[in-house]
Amino acid sequence: MEFLAQNFPYPITRACTALPHLPAFTALPDGFLRIVMRIVQKINLSRPFSEIFATRITLSEESGKSLDTVHRAVKWLEDHGFIERERKAKLGYRGSKSPLNPTQAFLESLGIVDAQGQPFAYKPLPTGTQAHREAQEPVSKGQSDGASAPAGDRAARQFTRIAGVAIPVDLAWLCTKGMSAFGVLALMREAKSAKQRLSDIFQSCRKYLEDLPKNGIYAYLLKLIRSGRDFSHLCNEKQNEEKEKENSEYLSRKLEDLDGSSFTSKKSGAVFTVTDGVLVEIRNGTRVIRMMGQSFLDGIAEGRLVPHRERS
Repeated sequence: MEFLAQNFPYPITRACTALPHLPAFTALPDGFLRIVMRIVQKINLSRPFSEIFATRITLSEESGKSLDTVHRAVKWLEDHGFIERERKAKLGYRGSKSPLNPTQAFLESLGIVDAQGQPFAYKPLPTGTQAHREAQEPVSKGQSDGASAPAGDRAARQFTRIAGVAIPVDLAWLCTKGMSAFGVLALMREAKSAKQRLSDIFQSCRKYLEDLPKNGIYAYLLKLIRSGRDFSHLCNEKQNEEKEKENSEYLSRKLEDLDGSSFTSKKSGAVFTVTDGVLVEIRNGTRVIRMMGQSFLDGIAEGRLVPHRERS
């Protein structure tokens, strides 16, 4: 499911851009970053301590992460004192309607409130002015990074202003390491000429850039751009591998959680029992052993499979 890019207020855009580099979030796993950003984007600036109503399903769809990853990200925030929530999870349903309550530590770390819990003064600039465009425009549909990308992909990109230049949010890290915004633009042009995307190259080699000086980072990325390698393919492969690993780990955990549980199909009356890492199906007296997949979990979440009850 694709989501149209939105024009978020400047404090929210600034908080999302800075999030990966803030000391308070040093321990935040990379896989949780997009989820936390989605939560930050739902903060009400006029009442920052007000509850955030966002179901896990919504956060999962908007961030492109699994429900289990969303659950773990929310728990990480809760364990670190960044949110508080009422536990209203319902057994057998995906998602939770319990609101998220931002804490003082969370909002202060993001630069949204001061030490006394008061929102920082923020006065929107007049619409249509150059200053308004530079301060308020986190997204630019007309710009793309690297080779031509599908229209939906361009629309999904978010940009932030650094030194008056629109830089993709996922490349803002380069500027925090000392590279100028114009240096990033130069690399983007080089990548486009090579029919590549700088973002793909950056994501493929980010771990090797951590300890390089700013000039070293520029030279290293330029060398990769001109190497002729297909980084879009490598990036897609990496993402697919991570997704497959995540799904496999998720199913393994669910197998353990549901071990010994039985469910009945409302439609067919078949009984499914999770035992010893497999799914045993009994239908019309016939017993079949299957591997548990996502469709089985979806059936439980959607109410097509209900807890089995022995007939008295």
